[in-house]
Amino acid sequence: MPLTRRDFLRTTGIAGVALGTGAVSLAQPAPRRLNILYVMTDQQPTSGAEGYGNPVIQTPALAELARRGCRFDRFYIAGFPCSPSRTCMMSGLYPHHHGVVQNDIIYDPQIPSFGDVCHAAGYDTGYFGKWHLGGNMYRGREDNRARGFGGDWYFRRVESPDGFKFEAAAGGVGEDKPQHGFTTWEGGWEQYHQWLRDQGQGELLTKFPSLGNHNDAPSGPEGTHHWSQIPAEYHMEAFFAGQADRFIRSHAGTGNPWCAVLSFFGPH
Repeated sequence: MPLTRRDFLRTTGIAGVALGTGAVSLAQPAPRRLNILYVMTDQQPTSGAEGYGNPVIQTPALAELARRGCRFDRFYIAGFPCSPSRTCMMSGLYPHHHGVVQNDIIYDPQIPSFGDVCHAAGYDTGYFGKWHLGGNMYRGREDNRARGFGGDWYFRRVESPDGFKFEAAAGGVGEDKPQHGFTTWEGGWEQYHQWLRDQGQGELLTKFPSLGNHNDAPSGPEGTHHWSQIPAEYHMEAFFAGQADRFIRSHAGTGNPWCAVLSFFGPH
């Protein structure tokens, strides 16, 4: 939808100055700050979305967003793969500046994130879903280090005669605790498992002990036509979406601006 200059100024609260008469017009009171909902999918190419012209894959919600909103046709990622790219989006920096140059590296807590900025600006902040920047993805499992994302370390950029290099530094809080300015947090392995137990679905964890993160109990091996064996209402995507919905509804009528990130694991 085209955005006129008048609409832009009204939305952002930018004041105009009357020139030529010597008089300066006072700005109108700034409007209430807009709430922010950042929805993120994982490894979903534009070719896999109906809103970008795919005639087979049906993504009606994305198509409606593209129709009513603003669609970027020349948008390029700043980092590859998963963790470097997500850190670029959260920090506004390239990988050689934020230090997450590969997976299994913790996002340095000294580098401000999107959540830190919003929290400092007075927003109530929440993060729901995939993060993979806090270290130890499978905290609590005896074999977690053999499963990947088991380290509690990150790279820190340090100066050197060659310009800069990276050194390893210890730290990290895992995937299940608030971090980087997001005070409400539902993003981890342990939180999803506890929710299933609270829903009376503990038997799913007995049948699928590795359920969570990128494991959604597929019916067959990767590369074949398969589907999740978890009922839709108990899928981890339903958990994260439900928690985000509850966060948003809890702010209705409060007047407090909020910022929420809903980060899905799929389609990956």
